This record gives sequence, C-alpha cells and structure tokens, in this order.
Amino acid sequence: MFDTLLSLAHWLMYCIFYGLILLMVAIIAVRFYFSRKRGENKRAGGYENIIAFYHPFTNACGGGEKVLFFAICSIAEIVKDTKSRLVIYTIEELDADVILKKAKERFNFELDLEICLIRINRDESGNIHAVTKRSLLSQAFRSIISV
Repeated sequence: MFDTLLSLAHWLMYCIFYGLILLMVAIIAVRFYFSRKRGENKRAGGYENIIAFYHPFTNACGGGEKVLFFAICSIAEIVKDTKSRLVIYTIEELDADVILKKAKERFNFELDLEICLIRINRDESGNIHAVTKRSLLSQAFRSIISV
C-alpha cells in the first residue's frame, strides 16, 4: 500500500514538474510571438511613442497654453530621434492648423513633430468648472501620493 502511494506521489511530482516546464515554454512562446507582432507593427508605420496632453482650451494663447506648447517643444527635443506623435485632447472647435499656427506666431516656436488635436465633446468633459476642479483635485492627490 505504501509503495503504491509512493509511486503515485512520484508520478504526481513528475506530472507537476513537466507541466510547469510546459507552461513556462508556452508563456515564453506567446511572449515571443506578441513581441514579434509588436515589432512588425513598428516597422509597418506604427509609432514608438504617442504622447498625449489634455488641455481643454488650446486656443486661448494664455499662460496655460504657453506652458503647454513649451512642454511640447521640450518633449519634441527629447524624442526627436524616434518616430513619435503628440496628441492634444481639446474642446476647441477650430481646425488644428489654425490653432497651431496661432500658437507658433504667439509663442515663437518651431516643431518637427506631428501634432494631432482630438476634439472631445463638452458633454464628455462635463462643464468647464467641473473639469477645472477635477484636474486640481487630481493634481493634489498625485502630489500627496508622490511624497
């Protein structure tokens, strides 16, 4: 009886051991497959970096917009050797070319990076005061967590 249990325990240990080995090989194979797919996407014209900003009033050309566009210029210097794209989420109704032209004239900067403005509905962003309060609360919360 004891020999039967011992041989059953050995058989069970071998099954678990080889099962874990097969599981690790499967995980490595899946990771390798998806990393190759990701590499093919990059070679097929995908972007290495997509950097996004949320700035509801991009056309006001005030202090916040100055900070936004100079931050974009600084990031453009950092990622200039990679295939990157900048995205700005805004609620402005004007065309992206008009907004960028006005900002370039006002703040005197040049960019070699592609910038895409994505419009969000006012319904999605809520009313403007709620957006301001949410962003201030999230900044305060993140500053507490980072300490």
